[in-house]
Amino acid sequence: MARQSQMKFLDPENPDFEVLINKIPGVISSRLVMEDQTITELHILSNFSRTPKQIIRDVQSALMAGYDMELDHKVISVAQIEDGKVSKRSFRLKLKHIDLSMEDNRLTTTVHLTKGGKEYTGSANGGSSIHNRYRLVAEATLSAVNDFLGIDPIFILSDVLVLATASGKAFTVVITDIAGTGERSLVGSAMVQQDEHQAVVKATLDAVNRRLDRLS
Repeated sequence: MARQSQMKFLDPENPDFEVLINKIPGVISSRLVMEDQTITELHILSNFSRTPKQIIRDVQSALMAGYDMELDHKVISVAQIEDGKVSKRSFRLKLKHIDLSMEDNRLTTTVHLTKGGKEYTGSANGGSSIHNRYRLVAEATLSAVNDFLGIDPIFILSDVLVLATASGKAFTVVITDIAGTGERSLVGSAMVQQDEHQAVVKATLDAVNRRLDRLS
């Protein structure tokens, strides 16, 4: 028999469930919504010590261990606030390294980002022209950002611009943010220090990192 995905034996007024969830690191409080003894919503309030993706996975594991129940991640929502223990800025993603591989004139770019000792990766593949190479690096960076967020993609690459300045070469990355209602443009820039690809990653992160403060 397939495992049931709802807790039909759980009384929504029973505090034991919320006690279990609230013991998960980063969780401040939780609230369960049920209809006809079926879990329809689980709302969690957490601080910024961990990502929503990590918290949701721990919630699912706790339910499996404590109640022998599988819960779809789609019914779990996580809202994050500062509680004086962890600053939002600790969530800034940083570049670890970039991998480039070529096969049949097609380039695969993989970007590795880090935060808090954990690594997040994203890849993009396409033609190996010089300008498209810059775009692939930016797209791989956004893919790694999505891996960090654990949600459907909300950032779309619009353009990568190469700028010649008095101080040297720089990159400006323009991204469309499609989260919420409407669209808005995010712009980030970075000077080339040693490597052009690193500058593209840093420009991409410069565009989205401030937005991640509200999303992650």
